Amino acid sequence: LEAAKLRGDIRDLPVVVFDFDDPRAEAELFVQANRSRRAMSKLDDFHAAVIAGDAKAVAVNTVVEAAGLTVGRIQAWQYWKPGEVVFVTAIQRALHNQGAATVEMALGMIGRAFEGLVLTGVGAVFEGLCAILQQRAKEGTPIDVTLMETVLAEVGIPGWKEAVEGAESGQERA
Repeated sequence: LEAAKLRGDIRDLPVVVFDFDDPRAEAELFVQANRSRRAMSKLDDFHAAVIAGDAKAVAVNTVVEAAGLTVGRIQAWQYWKPGEVVFVTAIQRALHNQGAATVEMALGMIGRAFEGLVLTGVGAVFEGLCAILQQRAKEGTPIDVTLMETVLAEVGIPGWKEAVEGAESGQERA
C-alpha cells in the first residue's frame, strides 16, 4: 500500500491490512487466508486480459462474439449456459494457424447447429471443423455450411463425444 502511494499513478489497490500485537495470531490468519484462497483460473485470466486490452485475448473474444457465442466464466461444465465456450486456448491457436474467417465460420456453425444447448465437449468438434475448412479452402472446394450444420446437429453433442471416445490426443479427437 505504501509503495502504491509512493508511485502516485495507482488510484485503487485492493488490500486487506491487519495489525497484530501477537505474532501467533498473525501467523494463524496468514495460514487461513492462504489456504482458503482460490487460484486464478485460465478463464479468469482470459477475461482480465480482455479488459486489459491484450491483443490475443481481444481477438479471441471478438471472433467468439461475432459467431454469436460468448466466452464462459466458469470452467466446470455444470455451470455453463447455452452458447458459452471455454476452449479459448484452442480458439487462440486456430486464430494463429487458420485465421479469423475460418475460426468465425467454425464457431458460427457450432453455435447454429447446437443452438440452445450447453456446448460440452465441442472443443474437438471446433478443431476438426477448422482443419476441414482450411483443407477444403486449399483444395478450392468449400464446404456446404448448411449441410455441415445439419450433420453436426443430427449427430448431436453426445454423438460427437462418443465418436472421439478413446482418442488419445487432441489431434486425434479433432
